[in-house]
Amino acid sequence: METNDKNNYLFFIRLNKELPPYYLRLATIFSNIGIKLIPISPTEFSNLQQNRVAHTLIITSDFESMGEFKKMRHRYFDIGLRNGRYSTYHCSSFSTIDKDGQLAKNGYYNFYSLPLKLDVLVASIAIKYFEKFSQNNTWPGGRRAKLPADVNGN
Repeated sequence: METNDKNNYLFFIRLNKELPPYYLRLATIFSNIGIKLIPISPTEFSNLQQNRVAHTLIITSDFESMGEFKKMRHRYFDIGLRNGRYSTYHCSSFSTIDKDGQLAKNGYYNFYSLPLKLDVLVASIAIKYFEKFSQNNTWPGGRRAKLPADVNGN
């Protein structure tokens, strides 16, 4: 599959003030696959204007990050998920936010239960990411329509 490398990026929502210690290893593994991992705070992410679906990675492994994620969800994130503006890969040691399963059914929300090895996590996220990326770049109309041989009525 041909993809443009400069368009392959994933927003890493930084829920704490500092980057987590596993971020550099995670970014290195993603860059080996061809995806850039961009750290961004929830405030910066809410101000971001995107003309395409924003792919986000959110890791909530402690109570502080889960509290920040709940604030972010309450302000704007749930609405963006339901409207299809975000495609989220949520890794958490807590439960999923998609209680009714509609977000996962539509492909906007992917949940990964922690603990999980980083290599396995990155591989499964990359598969979903490139599937979504290839779906966004395909023409929904199918093949070019064929005209009948007698167009002018001759």
